[in-house]
Amino acid sequence: MTTLAQFALAAVLMTVASFLAFLGGQALLGSHSTTLAAAGVVRAVVGAGLYLTVVGLLGIGLGFIIRNTAGAIATLFGLLLVLPILGQVLPSSWAKHVVPYLPSNAGQAIMSIHQAPGDLAPWTGFAVFCGYAAAAIIAGVLLNARFLAMGVAYAPSLSGGRLRLGVAVGSRRPDYAAAGVPFERRGQVLDEQLAELRRAWSEPDGFAAPGPPPHTPGGPPILLGGTSRAAVRRVAEHGAGWICGLGGAAAFAQTAEAVRDRWRRAGRDGTPRLLSIVNFALGSGATDISGRFLRRYYGAAPFVESMVADTATTLDDVRAADELAERLRQSALGILRSVPGDDSSVADQAHVDEGKDNASGRSEGGWQHQAESVDPGFDVGHGGTHCSEKREIRRTVGV
Repeated sequence: MTTLAQFALAAVLMTVASFLAFLGGQALLGSHSTTLAAAGVVRAVVGAGLYLTVVGLLGIGLGFIIRNTAGAIATLFGLLLVLPILGQVLPSSWAKHVVPYLPSNAGQAIMSIHQAPGDLAPWTGFAVFCGYAAAAIIAGVLLNARFLAMGVAYAPSLSGGRLRLGVAVGSRRPDYAAAGVPFERRGQVLDEQLAELRRAWSEPDGFAAPGPPPHTPGGPPILLGGTSRAAVRRVAEHGAGWICGLGGAAAFAQTAEAVRDRWRRAGRDGTPRLLSIVNFALGSGATDISGRFLRRYYGAAPFVESMVADTATTLDDVRAADELAERLRQSALGILRSVPGDDSSVADQAHVDEGKDNASGRSEGGWQHQAESVDPGFDVGHGGTHCSEKREIRRTVGV
């Protein structure tokens, strides 16, 4: 169910609950009760359901902004319950211009049968209340992108500039549901976030926040994934390179050429950095281990079974991947090979960069990584294991 459908369902349920509460309350009032036929009653009852739905939207927006459940709930209750009380202490000359526009007062106008002097009209007040909710959600989305921009810009200051930001829309619906982002709009949302990242990184005065200035002018390089036309466009507009996650050598070669062509037509200098992902696992039960890992991580994604089938689980498969890596190396391309881990953990990975040794690893008994130069500007990170045969190897090659 999409996010929009969920909110529509919430509005229906809240409205039904409002009607049930009204009918039950009127039954208790006896001779003092009113009916739905009375002027303004249906609007007030329906309005109660709409008001509660928008309260939920306002709460989501505050959650996006504050990024803390308790803080967002406290702020919501403060806006709806405490702020109107504080408004009463304002001088009367101010109150008449402020109090009607407070969130709860504006929103509850739709539930009022009789408006007091100075109150907003029912639908006008509800529109103002919806504006508060919309502003909170929009601010939350923009601030999330700004928080990401700040963190990513500062991180290279701690790593000597060794950072590449990998970005793709992804296919895990639960991730989008948890973030309150419609899955069907994920591409549009990513475009907006990438544009916001670039705006934040290109501000002439840097960030108006504590911390070191961005390490790299214009922000760190972005590597984008995906094989769609939109993904190729994003590489040319925002990226420093592209990562192929699916389809093996054939898909890599086809989309890589499209990326290079779009890059040239966009007037970009130089060439895009190109990488591909190949999964492999060795040892006893490698097929089952890698299959469980990939299915667990990617869930019901339509490509997961193809990815499981393409995973290299023999030395011959790995040698074939080595030969492919060599061909790509000679073509000044890159290949990133990653491994699904066993049920308890995923192996560490050494990341390497142009002309920089960025390998890291664990000590004896675990994973050990080193980087060796095989070409100018082309480093290879190797990983080996001294542990059980269920632990696999992982290697990164990049240009």
